[in-house]
Amino acid sequence: MDDKLERIENKLDKVVDQIGEINATTAKQQVSLDYHIKRTDLLEEKLKPVEDHVALVGSFFRLIGGLSVVSLIVAAVVAVLDYVHKH
Repeated sequence: MDDKLERIENKLDKVVDQIGEINATTAKQQVSLDYHIKRTDLLEEKLKPVEDHVALVGSFFRLIGGLSVVSLIVAAVVAVLDYVHKH
């Protein structure tokens, strides 16, 4: 019976050791994760001006496109009125 208890204790010791290793690995991974989160936050802050610039340029091109459409419509109306006035 003592032999069985000793084997159980050995197995429990191995499980405790493995849990300790898992805890150590988890702690290392948490430190690494914290570091990467910090780097990601810094990079996102650096990209904010670029994203703002891209949005501004996109708005500018939409404005130019809208003005072009309005200009074409006005030119077409003027051309039609000029044609009707001449004939």
